[in-house]
Amino acid sequence: MKILNIKILKVIITKLLCLISNEYKLIFIKSNLIVINIQVTIINNIIKF
Repeated sequence: MKILNIKILKVIITKLLCLISNEYKLIFIKSNLIVINIQVTIINNIIKF
């Protein structure tokens, strides 16, 4: 029984870790997109002037 419980726990923990890392990836990608957008608008403004 104990071995089974440990296996289940490991699976749950790995799934949780995967979920967390995916969330972080999403946040990272979003922040990168925002930075790129800001850079593009700055470049566009410079070109307009």
